[in-house]
Amino acid sequence: MTFAHVAPAKSYLSALLTASNVFRRGLQRLVARYSRAQGEAFVTALSITIGLLAILHFQMGAWAFANFEHQTDAKRNAFILAGAIVSAAFGIFALRRWMELAHEVTIRVAAEARATALAGEDALTGLPNRRALSAELARAVARAERSGTNVSLLLLDLDRFKPINDVHGHMAGDQVLRELAQRLRGAVRVGEFVARLGGDEFAVMVSHGRNDQLSAVAAATRLSQSLAQPVQLGSVVVDVGVTTGIATFPDDAADVDTLVQRADIALYNAKQCNRGHARLFNASMDTEIRERAAIETDLRKAIATNGIVPFFQPLVDLRTGHVIGFEALARWPHAARGFIPPLKFIPIAEERRLIGDLTASMLAQACRLSRDWAGAPSLSVNVSPLQLADRGLAVKLLELLTNADFAPSRLEVEITESALVTDFEGARAVLGDLKVAGVTICLDDFGAGYSSLAHLASMPFDRVKIDRAFIQLDKGPAEAIKVMGAIVGMCRSLGLEVTGEGAETAQQCQILMNAGCSVGQGWYFGAAVAAEDARKLAANPVLMLTPWQRAPDADANAVVPIKQYLRSPREKGVRAQS
Repeated sequence: MTFAHVAPAKSYLSALLTASNVFRRGLQRLVARYSRAQGEAFVTALSITIGLLAILHFQMGAWAFANFEHQTDAKRNAFILAGAIVSAAFGIFALRRWMELAHEVTIRVAAEARATALAGEDALTGLPNRRALSAELARAVARAERSGTNVSLLLLDLDRFKPINDVHGHMAGDQVLRELAQRLRGAVRVGEFVARLGGDEFAVMVSHGRNDQLSAVAAATRLSQSLAQPVQLGSVVVDVGVTTGIATFPDDAADVDTLVQRADIALYNAKQCNRGHARLFNASMDTEIRERAAIETDLRKAIATNGIVPFFQPLVDLRTGHVIGFEALARWPHAARGFIPPLKFIPIAEERRLIGDLTASMLAQACRLSRDWAGAPSLSVNVSPLQLADRGLAVKLLELLTNADFAPSRLEVEITESALVTDFEGARAVLGDLKVAGVTICLDDFGAGYSSLAHLASMPFDRVKIDRAFIQLDKGPAEAIKVMGAIVGMCRSLGLEVTGEGAETAQQCQILMNAGCSVGQGWYFGAAVAAEDARKLAANPVLMLTPWQRAPDADANAVVPIKQYLRSPREKGVRAQS
């Protein structure tokens, strides 16, 4: 092959390499909008292919041109045409694969964008979720810092929502949440942002002028009114209210995290003090929360060290006037705070899931203290709804009794009816296991909750304790006796014994007796006292004279208490909690 034939080949190769470099840079810019890894892989593969072709071109070029010049024009044209067809085929194939790859990448990018959107959206209601709210709050706080305006955060907690789940089921609860979410979406205005935080809690962000918290209060009122209308659930209508806590940047908080925390503190305070209304954060609330946190810390230590002790309130047989048992009630003699009322620490124990450990500690102490008391009086303990949800509760309680060498027949477990609605079958199984072991089962506060006759008939109850509200009816003793008498008659027809609680006067004690209650409990018979006083009472259990034990000339309407020492000075500070 002559130099005249090689020179054009080198020029052709140079042009090919230049074109390939231009094409490579163009492809890199094109794939940059999709996947960098895929783009680099594609460009690398193409470059390698071009390089291999170049090598083949250098090695075989001379041979190809030497043979090509001796062919006829027809054959040369045929070779050129074949090469063009092959090149075109490869080009079409490569273009098609590239288009398919671009389509797949487009789908993936869209899926990633959708996933990102879903990550900020509540699946049930379609509202923005907590993550989206945090991002929006951060942007709003940044704008407020630049413009000198305020941002208020409203935390909304639904009232009376839990009974909807308990009575109508979680599907009905979800329907209510979706309906209320739609109302909130329609009630917010420009400059406001609504989100669902989870459960029955929502949040609304309101941007407004400096020192204009009335705008936040007005927004809370407007949103509350939008949720106040009843919700239709098939043939049932339910009412749901809302309690709101409000905190404002920068007046109450200097950053987003603190703003959320302060709004939550305001909401907690509103729920404790005035449900159904809105409360603005103030510094005293922060102090209260810190005190609550300190009590929680001390509570954990007290439970672990048996620092919360059982006090014993007598249960009196109204037919004989004798003390036949005691209800063990939690009392906390704090070293620095004095007696802390149960209403102050029991809710904390339930909220922090400490109630199970507290009950176990209380029961173990009460069994050990009362095991050898004269007359082997019964011992009543309360079990919370949270504990009753534990399928292993019966085993745990019976193990405690075994360790304390306390007969199961002396134990009476009291539960409230609200504990049954969440998991009725589970509760029946737990209570059934306890009853088989000899434990007495009592339905506490009957008449204050759902008061379902189906529960009375189908659960393994031995006793019903009538709520104290029935002997305090405004219509007077006669009406109280009628109402309580009807309840007692119904319970007796089901084979259940009846305890009346809340007797604080001789007249109220007489109501319990006339209504037919077999056992009475209340301050008239005695407050909850320490173990030593209860032990003395068990040894001399006559607490009052019944009508048929009095002298003929005694007042026929009087109940005569004998033992008054139960009202010990140490208990005066906790009378209202007994």
